[in-house]
Amino acid sequence: MDKRTIPRLALAVSICAGIAILLYFVLISNIEAADFQRYYFAAKQAQAGDPFIKPYAVPETDFNMHYVYPPITVFLFYPFTLLPNWELALATHIIFNVIFATITAILTIKYIRSQGTDLNRVDEVLITGAFLVGPHAVMTYAHGQVTYWIALMLCIGYIFLNQGDEVASGLAFAFPAVLKIFPALFGLWFLKKRTYKAVGVAIASGLVAVALSFLAFGVEMHASYVEYIASERSRLHWYHGGLNPNIPLVTPNRALSHLFPDAPGIMFFLVPLFGGLAIIAFAYFKDDPTKPAIVAFLVTTIGIILSTPSYPNYLLLTYFPLLTTIYTDPQLRVSLCTGLVVASFSVGPEEIANVLGLIGLPFGIEGIIMDIVTPILTVASPGMIGLAIMLGSIVVFYVDRSPMTLLQDNPR
Repeated sequence: MDKRTIPRLALAVSICAGIAILLYFVLISNIEAADFQRYYFAAKQAQAGDPFIKPYAVPETDFNMHYVYPPITVFLFYPFTLLPNWELALATHIIFNVIFATITAILTIKYIRSQGTDLNRVDEVLITGAFLVGPHAVMTYAHGQVTYWIALMLCIGYIFLNQGDEVASGLAFAFPAVLKIFPALFGLWFLKKRTYKAVGVAIASGLVAVALSFLAFGVEMHASYVEYIASERSRLHWYHGGLNPNIPLVTPNRALSHLFPDAPGIMFFLVPLFGGLAIIAFAYFKDDPTKPAIVAFLVTTIGIILSTPSYPNYLLLTYFPLLTTIYTDPQLRVSLCTGLVVASFSVGPEEIANVLGLIGLPFGIEGIIMDIVTPILTVASPGMIGLAIMLGSIVVFYVDRSPMTLLQDNPR
């Protein structure tokens, strides 16, 4: 069997899942782009000189949602306010996301080829299709998220570091860290590679952004932001009594919240954080120059996703290292493809019930199906199961690595 057959099948299934999710949004669920609406209206409020961080902001959206990024980042959304309404601004935002997705796909294809793997037109189309219309891509479009901005910068940052350009890499990694904070954990990758100039550039860039933010919006706005992020936005209250299975978080806290429904909220912050860091530390400790560096970067990405309360669209951040490893490493190919397929069906009980209701199954079959899937999805989302499959295979990869499957990949 051609070594590319399994990756092609996995990507094809993932793309089909993305198209199915798109049809679901169009036919059953309203595409409201709640995230983009809060970006857009926060920018308009900031332009008017009004507070846009909770508790002072009064959003113009219908979702009672507030701006959740560091205040300085609101400037990124100023250009969208030049358009007459948020719907037209969203369409423009989606066009930019498509462009960013295409660039990231092209860079991924070029990087895979640089590792000595042949790709033909079928592989190029499938890889590009996964970035453009895979399930996590569709979710990003539907919610108007900025995940593609981060995915592109991480891809560029890794490639620059691979080429020895620490300054450009540090700048590339600094952008998502300023935008969403949690990508600052990718600094662990710099430390692992001992690229201290990149660390310095990233930290300096972040400090400049913070200083400019205080100059632009003052201390009170930032105090409100920190208070909101540390309390309500932490979502720790969601876990009390067990996380609702229809809240689509990809987190080990889903199972923990049902095992320990009365545990203090801080546990649901510390356990995934230190668990994610432990996963990364294991990979770094077991790593050596004979092992592909891209695998350690994949572990870093998965560990960071699991250390924070992530939504399924964040799995886009894994696509560059995941697809590279799938195509270049035969030992991990099948298990990683399996994880990708499982994670592609990122749905909850509510979505399944809606689809089954539309189909109209006879003889109580719908109830039987829901009785089976609901307990499973209550303790583990498809995204979490998919990432667990990937991590399990990588643990075996590090513990029992065959010399016959080594790949030459020596980024600095």
